[in-house]
Amino acid sequence: MRSFTLEPLAYIFLTLVALALRIGAASARLLGQEEALRALAAWHFVQGQAPEPSWPLSPVSLGLQALAFFLFGAGDTAARLPAALAGALTPLAFFPLRQALGRDKALVAAAISAFSPLWIFSSSFADGEAIGALAALVAIGAILRYWESRSLPWLYTAACALGFGMASGLSFWTITGESLILAFLFKEKIKPLGARESVGFWFSLGASFFLTSTLLFFYPPGLGLAADSFALWLSNLFSGHYSLKPLANFLLYEPLLILTAFWGAKGKPYLWTSVGFGLAVAILGGIEGPASFLPILLPLTILSSFGLCDLFRSLTGEKFSAEELIAFGLSSCLGVWGFLGISAYTLRGTFHYLLALFGACIGIASILGALSLMRGPKAPYRVSILLLLTAFSLGEIKLARGLNFSPYVEEHLPLCR
Repeated sequence: MRSFTLEPLAYIFLTLVALALRIGAASARLLGQEEALRALAAWHFVQGQAPEPSWPLSPVSLGLQALAFFLFGAGDTAARLPAALAGALTPLAFFPLRQALGRDKALVAAAISAFSPLWIFSSSFADGEAIGALAALVAIGAILRYWESRSLPWLYTAACALGFGMASGLSFWTITGESLILAFLFKEKIKPLGARESVGFWFSLGASFFLTSTLLFFYPPGLGLAADSFALWLSNLFSGHYSLKPLANFLLYEPLLILTAFWGAKGKPYLWTSVGFGLAVAILGGIEGPASFLPILLPLTILSSFGLCDLFRSLTGEKFSAEELIAFGLSSCLGVWGFLGISAYTLRGTFHYLLALFGACIGIASILGALSLMRGPKAPYRVSILLLLTAFSLGEIKLARGLNFSPYVEEHLPLCR
C-alpha cells in the first residue's frame, strides 16, 4: 500500500516541478519571430478575425494559444503556456509505461524529462511540437497497456491521442516513424486487431483528427493545415537542406543523456535505431528547434533511464569504507565546483577559469588516486563515471534554469535559434 501511494505522488511531484521550470523558462525571454507570428495568428482568432498564415501553423497550437489568450490575456507567457503545460504533463505520461520499462526506469525517465535542459527548452517554445510529442507518448503508453490488458478504452485512448498529435506538429510524424520502425522489428510479437477493434480504432482516430483540426468546427480551414503538416514533414526530409545544429546541441547540452544512454544500451539496439532515425530526419531535413530535439530526446530518455538504473545498481553493490566516502565526497564537490566554474562562461578574466580548471583536476585526481590505492583499477573507472554524471547533471540544471548570470535561455542554447 505504501509503494502504491508513494509512486503516484512521485509522478505528481515531478509534474509540478516540471511545470514550475517551464513556466519560469517561458517567462524568461521575449517571443522569437516565428513564435510571435504564431501568437499573432492566435490573437486574430480570438478577435474574431480569420488567421491567414503564410507559414506552417498547427491547428492545435492555434486553438490552445487562443484559449490561453482568452483566459489570461495576450502575452509572451500566455503564448507559451500550452507548450509549457504539455511539457509539464510529459513526466506523468511515463506512468502507463511502468510495466513495459519497469517501475524504477519509468520513474527515472519521468525525472529526466522534467529536468533535462532540451526538454525544458522544447516545451517553453510557442508552437505545437511539445504537444505533439506528448500525444505520441500517450499513444505509445496506451497501446502498450492495451496489449497487456486487452482493454478497449486504452485502444481508443491511443487512437484519440494519435488523431490529436497529427494536428500538432512535425515532431509527431518523426516519432511516428520511429514507432513504425520498432513495430516492424517486433512484428512477430504484435497481434492484429479484430474487426470490431479496428473499426473503433479508426473511427476514434478519424474523429479526433477531424475535431481537433477544425477546432470543433470553429476553424474548418485547420483541417487543411493539419493535413499539410505531413506533406511539410516529407518535403523537409527530401529538400536537400541539412543542418548539424541538432547534433551539436545534443553534444553540448545533453552529455548526461548521451553518457547514460551508452551505459544502458547493452542489449537494446532497437532503441538506437529510433535515435538514429530521429537524428537523420533532423539533419537531412534541416529541421531545427523543438521539432528536431523531441524525437531524439524521447528514445534517449528511455535509454538513459536504463543506464542510470544499471549504474546505480552497480555502484550500490560495492560497500565503501568511511575513508572512501569522505574522499569521494570531497572530490565530487571539487569536481562539480570546477565544472560549474568552467560552464560560467560569462565570467570575465582568466583567473576564474584557471582556478576552476585547477579545482576540477584536483578533485578528479584525488578520487581516482584514492580509489585506485584502496580498490584496484576498476573502482576509479566506475566512480569517475558517477562523478562526471553528477557534474554534468548539476551543470545542465544550472543552464536550464537560466542561472548562468543571465535570464535568457537563448544565451545558454545559442544553436537553438
